[in-house]
Amino acid sequence: IADANLRACIKETLGISRPLTFADLQGLTDLNCYDRGISDLSGMENCATLGTFNFYNNSVSDLSALAGLTNLTSLWAGENQISNTSPLAGLSSLTSINLTSNPLSNLSGIAALTSLQTLFLGSTGLSDISSLSALTNLTWLDINGNSITNISALSGMTNMSTLYMHNNTITGNINALTNMLNLTGLRAEGNQINDISALANKTGLVELTLGNNPLGNANMTHLTHLVNLYYIWLNNTGISDISSLSGMTLLMGINLADNSIINISALSGKTLLQSYAYLQNNLIVDISPLATSVLLRDLFLTNNQVVNISALQGFIQPRYLGLMNNAVTDITPLVNNANLDSGDTVDLVGNPLTGTSIGQINILRDRGVTVWY
Repeated sequence: IADANLRACIKETLGISRPLTFADLQGLTDLNCYDRGISDLSGMENCATLGTFNFYNNSVSDLSALAGLTNLTSLWAGENQISNTSPLAGLSSLTSINLTSNPLSNLSGIAALTSLQTLFLGSTGLSDISSLSALTNLTWLDINGNSITNISALSGMTNMSTLYMHNNTITGNINALTNMLNLTGLRAEGNQINDISALANKTGLVELTLGNNPLGNANMTHLTHLVNLYYIWLNNTGISDISSLSGMTLLMGINLADNSIINISALSGKTLLQSYAYLQNNLIVDISPLATSVLLRDLFLTNNQVVNISALQGFIQPRYLGLMNNAVTDITPLVNNANLDSGDTVDLVGNPLTGTSIGQINILRDRGVTVWY
């Protein structure tokens, strides 16, 4: 083993201080060398029984030493300097590969690894994923943060459960996902998608992020039957009508920011909504539908037209209430909510508070609430 840092990692794994022997390397089955300053893998060709190898966050550029390690099932090599994947081509036992944040020039070494179930290729500079089409056993694929426009290669991946393809240049429809009937998680924000009809039958989805895509109201009907969702992001999608969210009673977090929404009656009855509700930069006046979301911790309503905040009086675990730039005059509901206390924050900047309300701010501050106005 030429690299001193790799050598030290192997010795630590085996619990030895003496020089490494060939027999030591032959018996190595699992190796975790995360962030060890390794740049050279030469000598690893002797680790014939190695099954899992993690060298995430190092400086490796050459995978040649791994070419004969046919027992490898898991390879975590993200955040290195790898561009050439061809040495992996014969490692047919691999079921999991992570190459996140490497400057990949091609996927030739991965294309025939049909046993792969999980594959991480985020932030690798990819624009063409056509060579992945044979990987039909994939259940988890991450291709986020690239320059991918065409996703037709995904059409045969019917076992997919989690797909991260956010922050690419995917344009038009996502019909390649039509037969992914086992899909539970889809991140697709930050693209140019304008047709999500392929999602209409994806009733197993629990996480769906579609923000920053030009969807418009016409696409909202395709979401009507996705009633098992826990989290949905539709921020900056050009929508004003959220009635299709009415049946999503399991929602725990929503992001509807940066749209033209006036009516949020579809959010009534969301008793499990607790993680967050991003509703800023809309045209919302009436927030009474939120009265049933008493578990909600973080509420963002900046830049709306809210006057009455009575709905917030019953919140039992508020942490952040962002009400900046609305039309609130009376903060009595906040004063009457004893659950607003030490460590919580209320932002009332840019509201026409009455003199009485301004006087009540000290009541909140005396309870330990941070109040901005």
